[in-house]
Amino acid sequence: AAGGTSRGSSAVYVHMGVRLPGSLSDLTPYGRWENMEVDLRDPVFGGVLPDYDAVVAGVRYDLDGLAALKAEYRNEKFDGGVAVNSFFMQASFAVAVGGQS
Repeated sequence: AAGGTSRGSSAVYVHMGVRLPGSLSDLTPYGRWENMEVDLRDPVFGGVLPDYDAVVAGVRYDLDGLAALKAEYRNEKFDGGVAVNSFFMQASFAVAVGGQS
């Protein structure tokens, strides 16, 4: 950028999960680390999004090929503040569309 100043933000995450073997193969426990650092001079995100750090642990249960349930624990910090603990549950599904004519 002009004048030797840079304007930029960075975001990164590492996600690891493993489908369990055998009769537990419908379960996938996972963990994730997330980090986002927003430069206040960033023309798009500066002053809009906070810095963010999180550690996430969860488990996904596949009901079938088109539906799943997920339970997730989060430990999050916004702008370096106090850590916030939360628990989320989610149900998701897909609808198969199409066919032969």
